[in-house]
Amino acid sequence: MLSVIEYRRLRSWAPAGVIYRGLNTPSNRDEAVAGLKIVNARRAYFIQPDGTLDMQSWDSRREGH
Repeated sequence: MLSVIEYRRLRSWAPAGVIYRGLNTPSNRDEAVAGLKIVNARRAYFIQPDGTLDMQSWDSRREGH
């Protein structure tokens, strides 16, 4: 996910988070919910400098909510 930042009419962007679950439309249309678009994400805090995810912190936070 990206965050758009505007400062003195200058627009920029920054990493905002990691999408870990996106749209999942069932193959059976009777099970789909029309118009429902849910995306689950975590803050960019979990992205390490090398681009990998800090899964230890990710898992401990997931258990805590």
